[in-house]
Amino acid sequence: MNKHLLTLVFALILFIPTTVAQSYDKKFGVEVNGGIREYHGDLGSALYFQRQPDYQAVGIAVGMYLNPSWDANIYGGAGDLGFYTQTYDEVAAANYRQGFRARITTAMLGLTYKFNNGYILQEDALIKPYLRGGWGAMQAISNLHHNRVGYSNSRTWFAAHWDLGLGAKIRLTNSVDLVIQETFNYSFDDNYDGQPFTLAGAILNDAMEGNKPLHDAYMYHSIGFAFNFGATGNSGYRIKDADNDGISDKFDLCPKTPEGYEVDTVGCPLDNDKDGVVNEEDKCPNTPGSVDNNGCPDIDDDVRDRIRKAAEGIYFETAKDVIKAESFENLDNVVEIMKNYPDFNLTIEGHTDSQGDDAMNMTLSQNRANSVKRYLASKGVAESRMTAIGYGETQPVADNGTAEGRKLNRRVDFKISY
Repeated sequence: MNKHLLTLVFALILFIPTTVAQSYDKKFGVEVNGGIREYHGDLGSALYFQRQPDYQAVGIAVGMYLNPSWDANIYGGAGDLGFYTQTYDEVAAANYRQGFRARITTAMLGLTYKFNNGYILQEDALIKPYLRGGWGAMQAISNLHHNRVGYSNSRTWFAAHWDLGLGAKIRLTNSVDLVIQETFNYSFDDNYDGQPFTLAGAILNDAMEGNKPLHDAYMYHSIGFAFNFGATGNSGYRIKDADNDGISDKFDLCPKTPEGYEVDTVGCPLDNDKDGVVNEEDKCPNTPGSVDNNGCPDIDDDVRDRIRKAAEGIYFETAKDVIKAESFENLDNVVEIMKNYPDFNLTIEGHTDSQGDDAMNMTLSQNRANSVKRYLASKGVAESRMTAIGYGETQPVADNGTAEGRKLNRRVDFKISY
């Protein structure tokens, strides 16, 4: 039996790398392992090499990546378990051999918690410790040796089964890990050793219920290989994407794209108007422009001249923010420009001369700028494209000591930008 099990382990190890080892980006994994089982139960304990190990088993697991911390698993194992002890017969004044050897097969569903989840250890760590637990069923076929005359019989049965394992994966290649694991196995049955009695005095219930013992258990010490394949990473493997743009670093021609930028199929930021300024930095993403102008075209001199002339023809009633009717034609010219150039933004600046109280002039200039903004908005220019600022008498363009100078200082200026 032992030779057959070991042969099977080596056959799986040699066969699987040629069939499932694919690439670095892994979502699924197949693990094969082999090792020894050590009994702990009513007859005694062989745990942690108290006796020379003599009971081998093999296992296989299929894992699926859920997230950086968790994998889902289907796994199982098959192999032998046994324990023999020498019992002294006082009547015969001789020792006799008592114990069992069982073929135990398990099938389990479980979860693996990975410590290389990006929080505790790096996801691409060389050594990747984990915890694995599962619930399922077991079958035991036992050959039992009972007494001094060599009486024996066989039993076969099924029972619920759970296990808990601690292990580590050591990366050998991008597709293959060496796996070392130790698993505690506990069956909800107390038959495979043929001795349903107390276990080291451990009792599940009180004496009124008959002092039922703990069920039998065993340890499985194993070593094996995990072969990872598919996309997005099993056992901590994920697509390597340093700039988090959805394009693997293998194929990303722009691996340092700022996070949140829309990218093309090779990971480079999109530039819809092909002007050399990417969309997220382009104030005119659908109109070719220049790098010096934030991706927008230069503003023609004739447009600037029309804006300047329109500003020179804006008049208000004395000491009020009421626009005079003679200003409407010039303001309508501004409306036309804003509609013809939908990428333009407009800053409306209100100014006064130095006569009067400074604070009152500041308020008046702001109110006049607001009045112009309201007029333009009433003609269909979006308020989000306009900003109104009052500067009072703080930015004169002429001498406030003369009437002509004060007239020039009482003004509205327009500034267009993208």
